[in-house]
Amino acid sequence: MTESEQRMDELENATRFFLRHFGTVPVFEDLPTNSRPDLCALFEGKRIGIEMTMAVDSDAAVHDSFAERVLQAAKDQHAARQKDRQHLHGRVIVTLQSGYNPRTARRNSVGALLGDLVADRWPVGKEVAILHPDDMHPEVAGVFKEVRAFSSEGATSTQWETATAWSVQPISVERLQPIIDKKNRLIADYRRMECDELWLLIYARAGKIAEAWDEAVGFDPTELQSAFDRTFFYDFWRSHELPARRLNV
Repeated sequence: MTESEQRMDELENATRFFLRHFGTVPVFEDLPTNSRPDLCALFEGKRIGIEMTMAVDSDAAVHDSFAERVLQAAKDQHAARQKDRQHLHGRVIVTLQSGYNPRTARRNSVGALLGDLVADRWPVGKEVAILHPDDMHPEVAGVFKEVRAFSSEGATSTQWETATAWSVQPISVERLQPIIDKKNRLIADYRRMECDELWLLIYARAGKIAEAWDEAVGFDPTELQSAFDRTFFYDFWRSHELPARRLNV
C-alpha cells in the first residue's frame, strides 16, 4: 500500500468512526501524507489531531495484505483461463511458507504464476489436486508450501482462501498497551502540529472479524496508559472510548 493509499484508508476509517461515535463528520484538513499526527479535524470548535493505528500487529497486517493481493492476482489469472475451460470452478486453499518475506516477494508475479499453476493442474475427474513446492515454479514455491484445488460440479466461480489466518487475541490490556505505547513515544512529534487536542484512534481493518471488539475476561480499560487526550477503538461495527489513565509526558 502506497502512502497515498494508506492516507485514504485512514481518512475513510476516521470518517466512519465519527459517524458511528458522534453521528457527524468533521472537516478534515488537507495534510501531507507523512504528517504527524495522521489527520487533523475541525470538530466542536476545536482543532483535533488524530493519530491512526491498526488494532493488530504490523507484521500480521503486512502478511494479511500480501496474501490477499497474491490471491486476487491468482484469481484474476485463473478467471482468464476459465474463458476456454468452463470446468475450472470450485475452491482453492493455499498454505503459506512460514519463512517467506512479504516485503520482497513479487505479489503480482507470484499470483499470476499461481493462477496458471492451478488452472493447469485443475482436478478434472477427481475431487482434489494437492500441489507441493516440487510441483511449483520456484517463485511460487518460495511463498506457498501447499496448494489444494477442489473441483465442484455446478459451481460458477472459484473461491480462494488461505488455510490459516493470523490469530488475534481478545481485547485486553496486554494486547492494547503495546499498540498505544508505540504512539506514546511519539507524542512530542504530534504536539508540534499545535492542535487543541490529540486523539489516538485504534481501528480494526474492514472485514477482519478476528480483530473486532471482543473483550477478554477481566479486561479493565482503566489500566491502560495513554499520552493522548482521548483514546478510541473502532471496528466498523462499534466504537469505544477507552478511559485510559493519562500519562503526563
